[in-house]
Amino acid sequence: MKFEACRILNERPLAEGISVSNDTRQTLLNNNDLIIGPSGSGKTGGYVIPNLLAAQGSIMVADTKSNLRNQLGPVLESRGYEVYTVDFVHPDRSSPYNPLDYITVDDDGRLRDQDIMTIAAAIVTNLDKEEPFWETSARTVMACLIAYVKEVFPKDEQNLNTVSAVFRVMVNQYAEQKNNNVYCIPFLEEFAAVKPDSFCAKKYGMFKGSLAADRTWACITQFVSAAIDVFDFRQAKALFGGKPDFQFGDLGHKKTAVFLNISDTDRTLDRIINLFYTPYLPFLPCVHVALDSDFWTMQPQTGYVAKSGTLKVISNDDGTKTVIMENLKLKNVEHDNEFFFPILDGSLQYTGYMYELSL
Repeated sequence: MKFEACRILNERPLAEGISVSNDTRQTLLNNNDLIIGPSGSGKTGGYVIPNLLAAQGSIMVADTKSNLRNQLGPVLESRGYEVYTVDFVHPDRSSPYNPLDYITVDDDGRLRDQDIMTIAAAIVTNLDKEEPFWETSARTVMACLIAYVKEVFPKDEQNLNTVSAVFRVMVNQYAEQKNNNVYCIPFLEEFAAVKPDSFCAKKYGMFKGSLAADRTWACITQFVSAAIDVFDFRQAKALFGGKPDFQFGDLGHKKTAVFLNISDTDRTLDRIINLFYTPYLPFLPCVHVALDSDFWTMQPQTGYVAKSGTLKVISNDDGTKTVIMENLKLKNVEHDNEFFFPILDGSLQYTGYMYELSL
């Protein structure tokens, strides 16, 4: 096959007869390529398709024309890939996915607050930079509702469809209580009484004081409603309500291809698409290393345990740092497999406060 050599050599084809190694230690370059050209100039046929055919590992493809999955899916399946489509154009035909599945649990058995806040921030974005109060308040309410759904509902109901339903209950209960001059949300009051130290209870306490201010609360709920509205239609219920066919961790331990069918003209579902990208990519297998004097300690992402290995940082005269990794071995907890990665199998990228090793 035309691109078989690139696949075997772990190279990216850039043009006819021109390829570049994916080994960043060899090229001293990152692996980001920017392709610019007008419609019909051959960006897909000249770059995207050749690189998909030359791929070795798991891949995620933004398939804006909805053709790549049909054209290349069977080829990838014949090479041992598991192929899935997340369809934002026809959500009712999509492989289901559930953002709330990626909320992890700390060692003490409690939901990880940061994961909840990440998803809430992806749903309620800051559009007004000069006056962020309303969106920040709406994000607090959203985080509270997400935590409540994760704490109270059974596993198969922990999804954004349920969050939407709980939001409607909250609005109705507030109206009923307000008619009696009582300003609270009964189901949240009951939960907070049982689990006062929970993330849900803490968030409820943060916005409970706003309930007595009718107009303020009405504005906050309007912002929540506007943010969650895109998740509350029939086709979206099929997208979020089903049992997911894959988890993002799959991309790290078996060959997986995920095609994202995204419209390049219809912006209606942009918030759903942003939600897909924002909280999930950090769940792909990688290792975070934090500075401890001249030595670095390893903390793998969720699902992976460091079995052995050392990282050492050498400060160079020109102010740069050289990172040396030796004998890194990880264990995938879920699948009980061990993986050994010599240094050339990973690349280090500085993220501002730590290095991230992508495997």
